[in-house]
Amino acid sequence: MIRRTYLSLASLVAAVGAATPAESASNGYLIRATVPTMCVVRPSFDPTQPQAATLGTIKEWCNAPGGYVVRMHYPAGTLVGRTISTGETAVQLDGSGTATIGRSHGARHREVAFRAEGARDPIKPASLWFEIEPLP
Repeated sequence: MIRRTYLSLASLVAAVGAATPAESASNGYLIRATVPTMCVVRPSFDPTQPQAATLGTIKEWCNAPGGYVVRMHYPAGTLVGRTISTGETAVQLDGSGTATIGRSHGARHREVAFRAEGARDPIKPASLWFEIEPLP
């Protein structure tokens, strides 16, 4: 096993050491890496104030170069007329069950306040579901 390690290491050194004249002149190597696209949305609600206008925060993280869209899903037919705001975006809910509550035109990491206005009945955070979708 030790012999194989030395042999493998010797092969690697020989392969790396065999540089072309152009590479030798610049004294460097070009390394390329592909980073997978990863997007995460994580809501954090304050359970002590279920009827407060500020419900908590939403953390968005996405490394997609084309940006991303954040959607909130809720039970269809509910929350009609309520206004949800996250950071600088405010959306009036139409009862469809889905609302786009955030968008970015590039990679971004941020944490925004999650607010509800027009509160007649308290919003139950357990009934909400969030998704983040990278854009091409």
